[in-house]
Amino acid sequence: MRKGFKILGLGIVSLIILYLIWLKLPFTINRHSDIKLGNKIIDQIEAYRKTNGLPESNDWETLKKFGFIDHPDFLEPEYQKLNDNEFQLLFIEGFDGPYLMWTSIEKKWKIDQPQIPDNWMKYKLNNKEIIESKKNWSVEFDTIASKFYMKEINSLKSQTLNQVIEKLNEENPQIILKLNRISNDTVFVQIDDSDFLTEQCGTAGADSYLASVIYNLTEFTNIEYVNFDFELGDHANPGTYSRANFIRF
Repeated sequence: MRKGFKILGLGIVSLIILYLIWLKLPFTINRHSDIKLGNKIIDQIEAYRKTNGLPESNDWETLKKFGFIDHPDFLEPEYQKLNDNEFQLLFIEGFDGPYLMWTSIEKKWKIDQPQIPDNWMKYKLNNKEIIESKKNWSVEFDTIASKFYMKEINSLKSQTLNQVIEKLNEENPQIILKLNRISNDTVFVQIDDSDFLTEQCGTAGADSYLASVIYNLTEFTNIEYVNFDFELGDHANPGTYSRANFIRF
């Protein structure tokens, strides 16, 4: 018996050592399968653009034909059109990079931070409606109809996405929302401590909070969906939502 435990322990230690060695290998080796998939997708995109131009970043129906892994909420790797002539592929792991990526500018795989698409910069410089909001939303309860509804409140000044999230956190100090990233028409947010949301405020309270976040963040014209990352609980589920999920409000 003791010998068996010893052998098992040695086996586990060996696996750990092999895993650490694997992590230290060049990314061209330990990310070989991702790079192989990416190269196939690149060939498909290049063939498509010869007659159609580059697809838009949010043209999922076209992109799915190129061999991307189709997850429920996103495609892997992530495709971003940088401008009319250039694009990049990103294998997203975590929220702040660096990532395994390829750009049509350098035409090589590397581990680095992604480039910012030109249209994002154009939005920031020329179109404040894309990055600013002048409306807030709050969840109210109609005591006569006995149902919740969304109340629109005009803000005195424009607000950035970060400012809206800060306001939501001030209104809900037990639930701290963090902005992770924006990808195409989806904003990704995270709640590290979700116990109050999922276990303590009831289903109606959790739905009201999610509706408030979704309505406020999708007030920005380039955002249609909100992806929530938090621990699953009795009253709320993580995932991707839009206003359509809360039409009863």
